Amino acid sequence: LANKSYRAMSKMKLLQPEMLKLRERFKDDKARLNQEMMAMYKREKANPASGCLPILPQIPVFFALYKVVFVTIELRHAPFYGWIKDLSAADPLTPFNLFGLINWSPPEILAIGIWPIIMGVTMYIQQKLNPPPPDPTQAKIFMFLPIMFTFMLARFPAGLVIYWAWNNALSVLQQYVIMRKAGVQIGGGAVKKKTKPFGLTGARIFRMETDTEAAELESGRVLFAQNCDFLISAASFEQLPDTDLPEIAFAGRSNVGKSSLLNALTGRKNLARTSNTPGRTQQVNFFDLGGRMMLTDLPGYGYAKAAKSVVDQWTRLIKSYLRGRVQLRRVCLLVDSRHGLKDTDREAMALMDEAAVAYQIVLTKCDKIKAAELEKLLSKTHKEIAQHVAAHPEILVTSSFKSRGIEEMRAALASLTG
Repeated sequence: LANKSYRAMSKMKLLQPEMLKLRERFKDDKARLNQEMMAMYKREKANPASGCLPILPQIPVFFALYKVVFVTIELRHAPFYGWIKDLSAADPLTPFNLFGLINWSPPEILAIGIWPIIMGVTMYIQQKLNPPPPDPTQAKIFMFLPIMFTFMLARFPAGLVIYWAWNNALSVLQQYVIMRKAGVQIGGGAVKKKTKPFGLTGARIFRMETDTEAAELESGRVLFAQNCDFLISAASFEQLPDTDLPEIAFAGRSNVGKSSLLNALTGRKNLARTSNTPGRTQQVNFFDLGGRMMLTDLPGYGYAKAAKSVVDQWTRLIKSYLRGRVQLRRVCLLVDSRHGLKDTDREAMALMDEAAVAYQIVLTKCDKIKAAELEKLLSKTHKEIAQHVAAHPEILVTSSFKSRGIEEMRAALASLTG
């Protein structure tokens, strides 16, 4: 039960930055805040109550132990190690008389023994490992609880206090191991705002870091909250729509997840058709984002189940589009995190370098690999794109399935509308 509880609390602590962002964004709309919170819990398969419910069956155990130690005749004057000569009596030593060195009996409220103090310290450490309450007042109350329990249990039987202290110490060790395995930041309080994910410059991962970027997040949210409508599919350069809107193109290998990413960015389920069959996007598809931006879904390159003549036609169309589209602000070059840059990606990068078209690497499906593997991939990719003149130095990391990095990508694209 404790193991289940600590795993649930570790997951909640991982979600703490996202929860703080949602509370800040929807602080004036409680109903929308609750909807977004419930959606996040469902998406991440987290249950706020699951960290507390396993504790309930343990309460009768504590009460039963209290009754056993307090009323059982056999435990009267039963000794323990050190200065504890009676497990049914309170801890006799207290720091207020220098542990008996001063011939003075402090008031009962100050008669706090060594084991109650140890219990209070372990309870404080355990409290620091738990996810902090979002409300500052609640956080202060929770941090006061170890002090309150130290005074409350000071006159309880030493056997019960010793048991509780050891239980806390073992729980802290167990919780620490679980949190380390889950990749959770150790320590209480809010997550530090200026920490760099994986220590890599130029990689934006899952969350924004500063108040300025928080404003960018809001700008991105407002932009992609607009209606996004399918405009046209172009099979040739002559069919490309003539608009003045800034365009963002999405390119990548077949089955890299372009359609899923477009759906996630716009908050639609079926804006762009997804398929398990690579190469289903066979034309350049244009989507009007609230009359402020044009999103372009390019045919996937690399593996595709289509005739060679059709693939050659796609390739010519993409080259013509990249070289002749003056309103094109940026190409988002999607790369599968599980595979990294392939030769076909490098060919596309060379083409955009030659055409002087700005592009940015977007790693997709980051939820499919471990954090250590993602860190190595980011380092390797960052070094490689540094050699390309048209490549944006910042790498975006996303997961359409987990909705990770979506808000940050919206913010990055919103900055191109000005």
